Parts: sequence; structure tokens; C-alpha cells
Amino acid sequence: GSEYTYEGAVETIKQCGFDDVAGLYVENLVANPNNFNSYSDGTFSHNMEWITHEAISFINETTSQPAPEPFFMYFNPTVPHGSQNILDALQNHTCTDTPAGSGGEEFWIKGMAEDSGCAAYRQTIIDRADGDYKALGQIWLDDSVGALVQSLKDNGVYDNTIFVFQNDHGMLVKGALYEGGIRIPQFVHYPNEIAPNTKLDAPVST
Repeated sequence: GSEYTYEGAVETIKQCGFDDVAGLYVENLVANPNNFNSYSDGTFSHNMEWITHEAISFINETTSQPAPEPFFMYFNPTVPHGSQNILDALQNHTCTDTPAGSGGEEFWIKGMAEDSGCAAYRQTIIDRADGDYKALGQIWLDDSVGALVQSLKDNGVYDNTIFVFQNDHGMLVKGALYEGGIRIPQFVHYPNEIAPNTKLDAPVST
């Protein structure tokens, strides 16, 4: 059928070659039937705790195998994208409001939502932004990346993991030939093989 379900979206993405799919905002990756926009159905919005928790769960499970193998993980945040109001997401949704459904226990994430809970953590984002709306998504994302890095360290694979961070285009110059258009920031962190402050001047395309 053409009606959207989260489970159906997960199966669609698995057909692209992924063994595991979690923390999925489907329209962040592929077009879907009937132009369904799961940012806007009202039951949830941006949720960095959810996708970060799912990513850390994958890292923990993968690295704890008796004979762990190298893994590839694609982590696709929705912030600071402006498709939904980030302040509204922080104030009027909980970290258990997700595209996969709502309810259940809150996520405990080292470096993000810990013992104080989700609402208290989200208030710290607002406080740290100090009235700068644009900073909300940047802070939320920065906390998430920090939590992923901490997870890699806690699992003993940080130095031997290739961590690629690539920014999306800027909204004001989307499609332009200038900074923030098709030219965007990227860094690669791989302590065992790449020395700090190394610069690559070759073109890179995704």
C-alpha cells in the first residue's frame, strides 16, 4: 500500500543496503508516498536525544560482540534544519515523542539527558543559547556529537574509528558556488592514521 508507516519506512531504507535502521526521519533520506511529511504531523518534531540514543545503542551492541567487526554508521541529524521550529521542539515535545511512536521511558544519554531528565536537559540548551535562536540547533547537535564521541571512547574504539563530520548546505546560498552552497565544511577524525591539523586540498564530492 501507499500509506506511510514507520516500519515500512525502515524496510525501505534497509533495501538501500543497511542491515540496521533506527532513529529514522524518512524524508531526510528518500521521497515517500503521498508526500508524507513526518516533521509536520504534529505528534513529534526534532528529537536529537532519540536518534543519539539509537546510535549509541548500535555502537554499544556492535562493539560488545565476542569478535567485533568494523562497522559503518550513517548518522543524519535533523537540526539545525528549519523545517520545524527548534524552540517549539525543545519546549513542547518530549524526547519520547518520535516518528516511531510516543511514550515509554526517557532516554539516559551520557553528556545529554542524564539523571535530571529530558525536560531539564532541554532547558539547558535554551539557557546556553541565551536568546540566540540559531544557536539552539547548533548546541543540540554539538551535544549529540559529543555523546557519540564519548560512546566511542567508552567502548575503546575512538582512536581506531574514522569519524567524518560533514555540514549540510547553508539555507541562504543553497545551490550557490560559494561557502555554504555546494562548498561546505567537513572534517575527518582518525587518530590512528591522520595527524592533527592535516589538511586535504583534493576535491571531495558526496
